[in-house]
Amino acid sequence: MSGHVHPLRHPYLFLALVFVVSRLLAEAAGVPFTVRPLYSYMQVIDAALLRDDLLSSLWHLHSQPPLYNLLLGLVLKLAPAHFEAIFYLLWLGMSFASCAGMLWLLLRCGVKPLWALLLTTLFCVSPGLIMYEHSLSYTSPELLLLILSALCLAKFTEEFRKRWGIAFFAVLAMLIGVHSLFQHVFLLAALGLLLWRFRPQRNIVLLCAALPLLLVMGWYGKNWVLYGHFATSSWGGMNIMRTLNTEFLKEEDREAMIASGVLSPLSRIPAFSRLTHYATPCEVPEKFSRIPLLNAPEKSGGYINHHHYYYLCLSDAYMKDALAIIAQHPQAYFKRMGVAWWGYFIPADQMFLLEEQRAPMRFYAEWFDTVFFGKIPLTSDWNDVNNTIYPVLILLVCVAFARGVQLAASGRDIVIIFILFSAFYVTLIGNLIEVSENNRYRFLLEPFLLLMLAAPLGRKS
Repeated sequence: MSGHVHPLRHPYLFLALVFVVSRLLAEAAGVPFTVRPLYSYMQVIDAALLRDDLLSSLWHLHSQPPLYNLLLGLVLKLAPAHFEAIFYLLWLGMSFASCAGMLWLLLRCGVKPLWALLLTTLFCVSPGLIMYEHSLSYTSPELLLLILSALCLAKFTEEFRKRWGIAFFAVLAMLIGVHSLFQHVFLLAALGLLLWRFRPQRNIVLLCAALPLLLVMGWYGKNWVLYGHFATSSWGGMNIMRTLNTEFLKEEDREAMIASGVLSPLSRIPAFSRLTHYATPCEVPEKFSRIPLLNAPEKSGGYINHHHYYYLCLSDAYMKDALAIIAQHPQAYFKRMGVAWWGYFIPADQMFLLEEQRAPMRFYAEWFDTVFFGKIPLTSDWNDVNNTIYPVLILLVCVAFARGVQLAASGRDIVIIFILFSAFYVTLIGNLIEVSENNRYRFLLEPFLLLMLAAPLGRKS
């Protein structure tokens, strides 16, 4: 009937209908959109500075890449009276764009239309996606940028137009500018991949990569000149020590290392603590003495300002202690990695930062996790995440990686190779440096994992 929307004839329209209906149901269930990260997340600059001192604060930001805070600051400055509504619409828009981009990629990589639509619809209504789009974190921008990177690469391989090559490298640069998980090596590896694939046209590839690479390395250079750190984040030492010391190193071992001079007394203090817990770790250079971002111990709402200059010095000291612990007690780090990999195989909705979003849709989330991920509690407490396994999820992820390797080996599709590389990069680096948000990293890869599961073998580009 002409009045009906046939899913396979109008897949994007059908996907849009599914998205709208599912979000109306989420709204009816009372799933809230929260802007609390704007005030409480350590990655975010003080909202007052984002409104009133945006450019200076971004320039002097040593702890995080700048683009997430830039987006927040622009909305606060341009729409101070309606910023919550605009953020909500932006995050919903990014979520739907991610679904539409996923569908396009599945179809482009040869997945049968019915399967492509079914898998995209499943991801579209997954509790993790709904919850993350209702929280003002950088997960939604990251997800969209990952999908856009593969989409731009696909268009570049098909049309070989410079605009798509520039767009591909620009999206990778934006990923690096949003989250410190992505570093310059990610961009350089992608560049190497394209130089290998398009050897006769390597000059065009280099031209496409030139400006995005220059901007990324320029930011690294800025941090090197200002702070002596050739990175997008100065928190590396604190990130490793945050759990390595307090959870996986025995107290008697730590005290013995302090007594022998291998560890500093600083190791007794949990990383990212308030500055009142520390002796003054260093002097703030005179050139930074009037920069509010680097001198205020707290944000205007009372939360810790982790962008203070002192945290840069503290992180360097924590890094020395972390390396000493790993050298003398490597089992502590291996235990930490075990917890990281365990967390990687937990559904995305089981995230402590999403409890506010999960509460109204708890029954749906439990049903989804049980049906699609095979939830099996190991204790009588059905909600005990630390004693629950998801064998179907583990199997699907492992099979997806195995098929990704097979796909990359059986054909010459550079898009599949890039997707497989991205999945390995996020998985390995994420589990090396993080121990509390590892399921969020896997969530970012779900469109890629589903694609590797469903794509036919032997496709060439």
